[in-house]
Amino acid sequence: MAGSSTNHIDERESLYEIVPGIQGLLLADKGLIGQDYQKDFRLETGIDLQTPTRGKYDR
Repeated sequence: MAGSSTNHIDERESLYEIVPGIQGLLLADKGLIGQDYQKDFRLETGIDLQTPTRGKYDR
């Protein structure tokens, strides 16, 4: 497959590379982002990084 790589990249770190110019709110996968990371990210970038919550009927 073209463009594939076996290198493992921490997506949380690469997020800092794509956020310049973004303001306000950014949504992320809950499995990727924890509360500590959200807090640190907001302090460092000014961006409110949120993860969707699941209701009791969502699967």
